[in-house]
Amino acid sequence: GFDGLSGTGKTSTAVALCENNNYLYLELGDLCRKIVPIYVKLKEQYDLEYIINYISNLNIGYKIYNNRICFEIINEQNTFNENINIRSEIYNMVQIEKIKNTIYGFLANIIDKIKKKYTIILVGREVELIYSKLDYHFLFKTNDEELIKRIMTRDKINEEQALNRKNKEQSMHSFSKNVIICNTSRLKIEDVVNLVQNVLNYNNQIKKHKIKVQFLGTQSTGKTTTSKYCSKIFNDLYVSEKLREHMEENQLGYFDILAWNSNNWYDIISSQIKYEKE
Repeated sequence: GFDGLSGTGKTSTAVALCENNNYLYLELGDLCRKIVPIYVKLKEQYDLEYIINYISNLNIGYKIYNNRICFEIINEQNTFNENINIRSEIYNMVQIEKIKNTIYGFLANIIDKIKKKYTIILVGREVELIYSKLDYHFLFKTNDEELIKRIMTRDKINEEQALNRKNKEQSMHSFSKNVIICNTSRLKIEDVVNLVQNVLNYNNQIKKHKIKVQFLGTQSTGKTTTSKYCSKIFNDLYVSEKLREHMEENQLGYFDILAWNSNNWYDIISSQIKYEKE
Protein backbone atom coordinates (compact mmCIF):
# COMPACT_ATOMS: atom_id res chain seq x y z
CA GLY A 1 0.00 0.00 0.00
CA PHE A 2 1.23 3.48 -0.99
CA ASP A 3 -0.62 6.01 1.17
CA GLY A 4 -0.33 9.78 1.48
CA LEU A 5 -1.52 13.17 0.29
CA SER A 6 -1.62 14.18 -3.36
CA GLY A 7 1.79 15.27 -4.63
CA THR A 8 3.90 13.16 -2.26
CA GLY A 9 5.14 10.86 -5.03
CA LYS A 10 2.98 7.73 -4.53
CA THR A 11 2.02 7.18 -8.15
CA SER A 12 5.39 8.17 -9.63
CA THR A 13 7.13 5.67 -7.34
CA ALA A 14 4.61 2.93 -8.17
CA VAL A 15 5.07 3.46 -11.92
CA ALA A 16 8.87 3.37 -11.63
CA LEU A 17 8.82 0.21 -9.47
CA CYS A 18 6.49 -1.59 -11.85
CA GLU A 19 8.62 -0.76 -14.88
CA ASN A 20 11.56 -2.76 -13.47
CA ASN A 21 9.66 -5.58 -11.76
CA ASN A 22 6.79 -7.95 -12.42
CA TYR A 23 4.49 -5.70 -10.37
CA LEU A 24 1.11 -4.14 -11.07
CA TYR A 25 -0.35 -1.00 -9.56
CA LEU A 26 -3.87 0.32 -9.22
CA GLU A 27 -5.18 3.68 -8.08
CA LEU A 28 -8.22 4.29 -5.93
CA GLY A 29 -8.75 7.55 -7.85
CA ASP A 30 -9.11 5.70 -11.18
CA LEU A 31 -12.14 3.77 -10.00
CA CYS A 32 -13.66 6.83 -8.32
CA ARG A 33 -13.34 8.77 -11.59
CA LYS A 34 -15.22 5.99 -13.39
CA ILE A 35 -18.07 5.95 -10.85
CA VAL A 36 -18.47 9.65 -10.03
CA PRO A 37 -20.25 10.65 -13.30
CA ILE A 38 -22.87 7.97 -12.57
CA TYR A 39 -23.22 9.33 -9.03
CA VAL A 40 -23.64 12.92 -10.29
CA LYS A 41 -26.27 11.92 -12.86
CA LEU A 42 -28.25 9.82 -10.37
CA LYS A 43 -28.36 12.44 -7.62
CA GLU A 44 -30.18 14.82 -9.96
CA GLN A 45 -33.16 12.43 -10.07
CA TYR A 46 -33.05 9.90 -7.22
CA ASP A 47 -32.78 9.72 -3.45
CA LEU A 48 -29.68 8.53 -1.64
CA GLU A 49 -30.96 5.02 -0.92
CA TYR A 50 -31.55 4.39 -4.63
CA ILE A 51 -28.08 5.78 -5.53
CA ILE A 52 -26.34 3.55 -2.96
CA ASN A 53 -28.19 0.48 -4.20
CA TYR A 54 -27.46 1.30 -7.86
CA ILE A 55 -23.72 1.79 -7.29
CA SER A 56 -23.53 -1.37 -5.15
CA ASN A 57 -24.83 -3.39 -8.11
CA LEU A 58 -22.41 -2.02 -10.73
CA ASN A 59 -20.45 -4.66 -12.63
CA ILE A 60 -16.82 -3.58 -12.30
CA GLY A 61 -14.32 -5.16 -14.68
CA TYR A 62 -10.63 -4.63 -15.17
CA LYS A 63 -7.82 -5.06 -17.67
CA ILE A 64 -4.04 -4.83 -17.34
CA TYR A 65 -2.25 -2.25 -19.47
CA ASN A 66 1.41 -1.20 -19.05
CA ASN A 67 1.60 -2.70 -15.52
CA ARG A 68 -1.51 -0.76 -14.55
CA ILE A 69 -4.81 -2.26 -13.49
CA CYS A 70 -7.46 -0.27 -15.38
CA PHE A 71 -11.14 -0.35 -14.47
CA GLU A 72 -14.23 -0.49 -16.61
CA ILE A 73 -17.92 -0.45 -15.77
CA ILE A 74 -19.56 -3.20 -17.80
CA ASN A 75 -22.94 -2.64 -19.51
CA GLU A 76 -23.13 0.97 -18.36
CA GLN A 77 -23.74 3.86 -20.73
CA ASN A 78 -21.13 6.62 -20.88
CA THR A 79 -22.45 9.28 -18.53
CA PHE A 80 -19.36 11.50 -18.44
CA ASN A 81 -20.18 15.17 -18.20
CA GLU A 82 -17.29 17.52 -18.97
CA ASN A 83 -18.90 20.28 -16.90
CA ILE A 84 -18.63 18.49 -13.56
CA ASN A 85 -15.76 19.17 -11.17
CA ILE A 86 -14.36 15.63 -10.87
CA ARG A 87 -12.20 16.17 -7.76
CA SER A 88 -14.89 18.04 -5.88
CA GLU A 89 -17.58 15.49 -6.74
CA ILE A 90 -15.33 12.55 -5.79
CA TYR A 91 -14.77 14.20 -2.40
CA ASN A 92 -18.56 14.59 -1.95
CA MET A 93 -19.21 11.01 -3.08
CA VAL A 94 -16.75 9.34 -0.69
CA GLN A 95 -18.20 11.29 2.23
CA ILE A 96 -21.16 8.91 1.94
CA GLU A 97 -19.91 5.97 3.98
CA LYS A 98 -21.88 3.24 2.22
CA ILE A 99 -20.71 4.36 -1.23
CA LYS A 100 -17.12 4.62 -0.05
CA ASN A 101 -17.23 1.13 1.45
CA THR A 102 -18.75 -0.24 -1.76
CA ILE A 103 -15.89 1.23 -3.84
CA TYR A 104 -13.34 -0.16 -1.37
CA GLY A 105 -15.04 -3.54 -1.69
CA PHE A 106 -14.73 -3.46 -5.50
CA LEU A 107 -11.00 -2.79 -5.17
CA ALA A 108 -10.45 -5.52 -2.56
CA ASN A 109 -12.21 -8.10 -4.76
CA ILE A 110 -10.04 -7.22 -7.76
CA ILE A 111 -6.86 -7.44 -5.66
CA ASP A 112 -7.89 -10.87 -4.37
CA LYS A 113 -8.34 -12.10 -7.95
CA ILE A 114 -4.89 -10.99 -9.11
CA LYS A 115 -2.59 -11.16 -6.06
CA LYS A 116 -1.57 -14.83 -6.46
CA LYS A 117 0.11 -14.03 -9.75
CA TYR A 118 1.47 -10.51 -9.16
CA THR A 119 2.80 -8.19 -6.51
CA ILE A 120 0.22 -5.40 -6.44
CA ILE A 121 0.83 -1.82 -5.33
CA LEU A 122 -2.36 -0.15 -4.09
CA VAL A 123 -2.07 3.63 -4.48
CA GLY A 124 -4.51 5.88 -2.67
CA ARG A 125 -5.77 7.16 0.62
CA GLU A 126 -6.86 5.00 3.57
CA VAL A 127 -5.26 1.94 1.96
CA GLU A 128 -5.59 -0.07 5.18
CA LEU A 129 -9.37 0.37 5.03
CA ILE A 130 -9.44 -0.63 1.37
CA TYR A 131 -7.35 -3.74 1.91
CA SER A 132 -6.71 -4.87 5.47
CA LYS A 133 -4.25 -7.64 4.48
CA LEU A 134 -1.45 -5.36 3.28
CA ASP A 135 2.05 -6.85 3.50
CA TYR A 136 3.57 -3.35 3.62
CA HIS A 137 2.01 0.04 4.25
CA PHE A 138 4.14 2.97 3.08
CA LEU A 139 3.08 6.48 4.09
CA PHE A 140 4.49 9.07 1.68
CA LYS A 141 5.16 12.52 3.09
CA THR A 142 6.89 15.69 1.97
CA ASN A 143 7.30 19.20 3.39
CA ASP A 144 4.37 21.60 2.88
CA GLU A 145 6.26 24.00 0.61
CA GLU A 146 7.27 21.28 -1.84
CA LEU A 147 3.85 19.64 -1.66
CA ILE A 148 2.08 22.89 -2.65
CA LYS A 149 4.47 23.38 -5.59
CA ARG A 150 3.88 19.83 -6.85
CA ILE A 151 0.09 20.18 -6.66
CA MET A 152 0.21 23.56 -8.46
CA THR A 153 2.39 22.14 -11.26
CA ARG A 154 0.46 18.90 -11.68
CA ASP A 155 -3.08 20.32 -11.57
CA LYS A 156 -2.31 23.77 -13.05
CA ILE A 157 -3.91 25.66 -10.18
CA ASN A 158 -2.84 28.63 -8.05
CA GLU A 159 -1.23 28.49 -4.60
CA GLU A 160 -4.44 29.17 -2.67
CA GLN A 161 -6.31 26.39 -4.49
CA ALA A 162 -3.42 23.98 -3.90
CA LEU A 163 -3.36 24.83 -0.19
CA ASN A 164 -7.12 24.28 0.10
CA ARG A 165 -6.81 20.90 -1.63
CA LYS A 166 -4.01 19.83 0.71
CA ASN A 167 -5.97 20.89 3.81
CA LYS A 168 -9.12 19.09 2.63
CA GLU A 169 -7.21 15.86 1.98
CA GLN A 170 -5.35 16.11 5.28
CA SER A 171 -8.62 16.20 7.20
CA MET A 172 -9.56 12.80 5.69
CA HIS A 173 -6.34 11.03 6.52
CA SER A 174 -6.14 8.16 9.00
CA PHE A 175 -3.81 5.18 9.36
CA SER A 176 -2.44 2.82 12.00
CA LYS A 177 0.99 3.01 13.61
CA ASN A 178 2.15 0.06 11.52
CA VAL A 179 3.41 2.17 8.63
CA ILE A 180 6.76 2.80 6.96
CA ILE A 181 7.30 6.55 6.64
CA CYS A 182 8.74 7.55 3.27
CA ASN A 183 9.72 11.25 3.25
CA THR A 184 10.16 12.26 -0.38
CA SER A 185 11.21 15.87 0.30
CA ARG A 186 14.05 16.88 -2.05
CA LEU A 187 14.50 13.26 -3.22
CA LYS A 188 14.70 12.16 -6.84
CA ILE A 189 12.22 9.50 -7.88
CA GLU A 190 14.99 6.91 -8.26
CA ASP A 191 16.02 7.53 -4.62
CA VAL A 192 12.47 6.89 -3.42
CA VAL A 193 12.24 3.73 -5.55
CA ASN A 194 15.51 2.46 -4.04
CA LEU A 195 14.23 3.17 -0.54
CA VAL A 196 11.04 1.16 -1.12
CA GLN A 197 12.88 -1.64 -2.92
CA ASN A 198 15.38 -1.96 -0.06
CA VAL A 199 12.56 -2.42 2.43
CA LEU A 200 11.01 -5.14 0.26
CA ASN A 201 14.36 -6.89 -0.26
CA TYR A 202 15.76 -6.81 3.27
CA ASN A 203 12.77 -6.98 5.57
CA ASN A 204 12.81 -10.79 5.72
CA GLN A 205 16.56 -10.79 6.40
CA ILE A 206 16.07 -8.46 9.34
CA LYS A 207 13.45 -10.81 10.78
CA LYS A 208 15.57 -13.94 10.33
CA HIS A 209 19.06 -12.74 11.26
CA LYS A 210 20.67 -10.50 13.81
CA ILE A 211 22.18 -7.73 11.72
CA LYS A 212 23.69 -4.33 12.30
CA VAL A 213 21.50 -1.34 11.48
CA GLN A 214 23.26 1.91 10.73
CA PHE A 215 21.78 5.41 10.65
CA LEU A 216 23.48 7.78 8.23
CA GLY A 217 22.87 11.48 7.65
CA THR A 218 24.19 14.98 8.08
CA GLN A 219 24.43 16.80 11.41
CA SER A 220 21.25 17.36 13.42
CA THR A 221 19.06 15.02 11.34
CA GLY A 222 18.27 12.84 14.37
CA LYS A 223 20.61 9.86 13.90
CA THR A 224 21.75 9.55 17.51
CA THR A 225 18.35 10.30 19.05
CA THR A 226 16.62 7.79 16.77
CA SER A 227 19.17 5.03 17.25
CA LYS A 228 19.07 5.37 21.04
CA TYR A 229 15.28 5.23 21.00
CA CYS A 230 15.24 2.19 18.68
CA SER A 231 17.70 0.30 20.88
CA LYS A 232 15.40 0.92 23.81
CA ILE A 233 12.12 -0.21 22.24
CA PHE A 234 13.70 -3.21 20.43
CA ASN A 235 15.76 -4.19 23.48
CA ASP A 236 18.94 -4.17 21.40
CA LEU A 237 22.41 -2.69 21.79
CA TYR A 238 23.26 0.85 20.82
CA VAL A 239 26.76 1.77 19.65
CA SER A 240 27.70 5.42 19.81
CA GLU A 241 29.70 7.29 17.20
CA LYS A 242 33.37 7.47 18.19
CA LEU A 243 34.10 10.40 15.89
CA ARG A 244 31.37 12.48 17.48
CA GLU A 245 32.52 11.57 21.01
CA HIS A 246 36.12 12.50 20.13
CA MET A 247 35.08 15.85 18.67
CA GLU A 248 32.92 16.72 21.67
CA GLU A 249 35.60 15.69 24.22
CA ASN A 250 38.28 17.73 22.46
CA GLN A 251 36.02 20.61 21.41
CA LEU A 252 36.80 20.12 17.73
CA GLY A 253 34.76 21.56 14.87
CA TYR A 254 34.17 20.45 11.30
CA PHE A 255 37.10 22.44 9.92
CA ASP A 256 39.47 20.95 12.50
CA ILE A 257 38.96 17.41 11.21
CA LEU A 258 39.39 18.52 7.59
CA ALA A 259 43.07 18.93 8.42
CA TRP A 260 43.45 15.39 9.77
CA ASN A 261 45.89 12.95 8.19
CA SER A 262 45.34 9.23 7.60
CA ASN A 263 46.71 8.30 11.05
CA ASN A 264 44.08 10.42 12.79
CA TRP A 265 41.33 8.72 10.82
CA TYR A 266 42.82 5.27 11.37
CA ASP A 267 42.68 5.72 15.15
CA ILE A 268 39.04 6.76 15.07
CA ILE A 269 37.92 4.05 12.64
CA SER A 270 39.79 1.23 14.41
CA SER A 271 38.37 2.25 17.78
CA GLN A 272 34.86 2.30 16.26
CA ILE A 273 35.28 -1.24 14.84
CA LYS A 274 36.68 -2.53 18.13
CA TYR A 275 33.80 -0.99 20.08
CA GLU A 276 31.19 -2.53 17.74
CA LYS A 277 32.80 -5.99 18.01
CA GLU A 278 32.77 -5.79 21.79
